[in-house]
Amino acid sequence: MDYGMIGKIEKSKRYAEEPERFSFDDFTIKFDGDNNDHTVTC
Repeated sequence: MDYGMIGKIEKSKRYAEEPERFSFDDFTIKFDGDNNDHTVTC
């Protein structure tokens, strides 16, 4: 494994241990229905 990939893995592990770094600004769900598509935005 190259050093660049090792660095990315280590960084992702640090971020996973700090959930306060993340926030949701928008949340959209799209359902592909049999007749129509439906979108829900919160």
